[in-house]
Amino acid sequence: MSIAVEDTLVHALHRASQIIEAQLAERLAGLDLTPRQATMLMAIGEAGEAMQTTLVAATGVDRSTIGTIFERLEARKLIRRPRSMVDTRARIVSLTDEGERVERAARAIVEDVEQASRARIGKDGAALDRALKALAEDPTAAE
Repeated sequence: MSIAVEDTLVHALHRASQIIEAQLAERLAGLDLTPRQATMLMAIGEAGEAMQTTLVAATGVDRSTIGTIFERLEARKLIRRPRSMVDTRARIVSLTDEGERVERAARAIVEDVEQASRARIGKDGAALDRALKALAEDPTAAE
């Protein structure tokens, strides 16, 4: 007998991601942010300032989506994106003062949802972290 859909790893990962992302979306709505926008603000906050291409690599958000995210965050005056003095094709992204405030609030929400999700996992959380990080590595990188 073949494996049932609900027993596949990809299904379990997808469902878990959907549930956690829905919880984040509900909580972040008060800040008028999507989970991806919050992730981007957090990545920028951690970097201080970064090239857009660096943020693509750090967050895993694809290039076609990241432009829209940046445009929305910039329109809300949460980030600034001046052109690089070294490479005028590149943009350097950083948080504005308002962006720092919103990033702190978003980070608190993300940490709260993260803590609640980890509580559901229990003592197996560290093993799950290792397993997910192993799955997230590019399988062709070791070749």
